[in-house]
Amino acid sequence: MYTVAGGSAYNGSYIYSHHTGAGSGIAAASTNASYAMTANLLPPAANATDDGYQVGFTFTGNQYGPWYMDVVVPDFYSSTSPVTIGGSNPPDTDGYFFGGNGLYWNSTGFFGWAICTASYDVPQLFAITNNATNLACSCVPVYLYSVPAPNPA
Repeated sequence: MYTVAGGSAYNGSYIYSHHTGAGSGIAAASTNASYAMTANLLPPAANATDDGYQVGFTFTGNQYGPWYMDVVVPDFYSSTSPVTIGGSNPPDTDGYFFGGNGLYWNSTGFFGWAICTASYDVPQLFAITNNATNLACSCVPVYLYSVPAPNPA
């Protein structure tokens, strides 16, 4: 699980899967620890285009394996791409790694993370995929860090 930081209103939030349909969900942020999901760095996917690790989420009672974190194919006309966490997600072909400012998406088109109030009535995680455009006014840049699980799964 990850908490966001960077001096924003979302500091101390946990990332979780907000259900949007059968086996799918958006990556959302909440300060409510009961929403927190346990996340693990997993080996690179077989179809990986590089050596990035996968982020696999799980929760108490999960019997179906990891729910992968995935950045939706970037739309380079906007500044952000939504992040999903779901049981039906394939592993991300670019993968992830930890660096000086927390978790990074291992893509040349990655410029950071943002939490935005979007269309699902919850704060939603996005990857910043275009640093030539301004973030929407509802978005706040954040960092993602690993923290101990409040409720180990």
